[in-house]
Amino acid sequence: MTQIINRDAADKTKGFRLQKLRAATLLLKAANDLSNVNFYYAAIEAEEDVTIIKTVNLSTEQIIEEDKNYSSDSNFTIHSEAVLNTLVSFFDIYIGKWHKSQSTVFTFSFYTTTNFGKEKKKELSDGTTIELPDKPILEIIQNSSEIPDNIASIIKAILLAEYKKQYGKIPGNGYLKALEDISLEDFKIFLKKINWLSGQEDESELQGSAEKLIKSCKYYQLSMSGKEQLILAKILDKIDEKQHFEDFAERFINSAEVELIFKMAESEVSEQLLDPIWKELQELSAKITDKRNLEEKILDNCPAYPKSKIATLARKACSSKTEEEASNKSFLSLKYRVFEACEDYFFDNNKFSNTVNETSIDTTIKSLQQKAADTIEELKKDYTYTVSNKETINGIVVNLIDSCFICFDEEKSE
Repeated sequence: MTQIINRDAADKTKGFRLQKLRAATLLLKAANDLSNVNFYYAAIEAEEDVTIIKTVNLSTEQIIEEDKNYSSDSNFTIHSEAVLNTLVSFFDIYIGKWHKSQSTVFTFSFYTTTNFGKEKKKELSDGTTIELPDKPILEIIQNSSEIPDNIASIIKAILLAEYKKQYGKIPGNGYLKALEDISLEDFKIFLKKINWLSGQEDESELQGSAEKLIKSCKYYQLSMSGKEQLILAKILDKIDEKQHFEDFAERFINSAEVELIFKMAESEVSEQLLDPIWKELQELSAKITDKRNLEEKILDNCPAYPKSKIATLARKACSSKTEEEASNKSFLSLKYRVFEACEDYFFDNNKFSNTVNETSIDTTIKSLQQKAADTIEELKKDYTYTVSNKETINGIVVNLIDSCFICFDEEKSE
C-alpha cells in the first residue's frame, strides 16, 4: 500500500476562519442552485481545507480546495512553499483516488487572498535548470484555456523536484513513479483540474458575501430579515462542531442541515429579548491591566503544571475566540455573564495566595465552568442566547482566562 504524507499535523491555525467562511459560502452557493443540485455537502479538514460534494442529475461533483490567507502585499509564485505543498498534495489525491473515477467529476482549487508574482529561481533543488517565461507561471495557467507544452514541462520539472524532496525518505516514495512516467498530455489534464484563484476575498469580505447569499437563498423568508449574521453564525458553528469527528464522512454538513438552520432562525426570538449586557464588555476590556495569557497565569501559580494540558486549554480558548468572531451580540452578552459568574465564584472562594498544585488548578477551572453554566441557566428564564450549550460556556471560561479577564491569584487580580 502506498504511504502518503499526512498533512493533518501542519499548522492549521492561520486561515482557519477563512476555511469555515469559504465552506459556508460554497454551501450557500450550492443552496442557491437547487434547481440543478439535488444534494450538497461541505466539510473542512476532510481532504485539504475545504471539500464540497454535490449530486447533480444523478452525477457527483467534488471540489477539493486549499485556502491561503496571506497579506495582500505578498505574492505567491510556483516556487512558494504553500504552492509546492498544494501541488504535491493535489497530485497524491488525483493519482490515488480520482483520476480513474467514471462516476465523479472533480476539480481542485487554490484560493488565496494574495496575488501571483513573477518567478526568479531558475535552478531546482535536484539541479534541474528551467527557462522561465516572461509572465508569472501561475498567472499563465490561471488565464489559459489550453496550457502551453513548455509551461506544463516547467511545472512538471518543478513538481518532480519537490516530490522527490518530500518523499525521498518515505517508504515507497508515494506516487513518484507515476509522476515520472506521466505523459505531458496527461499531466496537462491534471493541471487543468486546478482552479488558481488569486486576489480573492478576505475574511471580512467573505462574511459580507455569505450574508448576501443568505438573503438570496431559497430558504430565506422575509421573517428572517436582520437575522443574516445569526444564520451565518449557526452555519459556521455547525461546520466547526463537525470538524472534530475522526471519521471524515461525519465531518460534512449537508443540505438538510442548512435548511434546518434557516427554519430555526425564522423562529428565533427578536433581538429585543436578547441580553443587552454585551455593551459592558468593551468598557470592561479597557480596564484590564493584567496582560498575562493562560499559560503564564497557570505557571505563575503551578510551575509543574503539564505543558500538554496547557496546550489543550489553549486550543479550547482559541476555539472559543473563533466562535466569538463568528457570532453576534448575543455571544458577547453570554461572555460578559460568564465573566460575572466567575467573579461571583471568587467572591465566595479565595483566590490563590501561594503556589498550588495541578489538582487545585483543575478543580478551580471546573468550578468556574459549573458556576457559569448554572448562572446562564438561570438567566435563560428571562433572556435568549443564540448559543448557550455547556461546551461553549466551558470554552468561554478558558477564553476569559487567556484574554486577561480572569486570574487565579490574589496578587495579580484587578
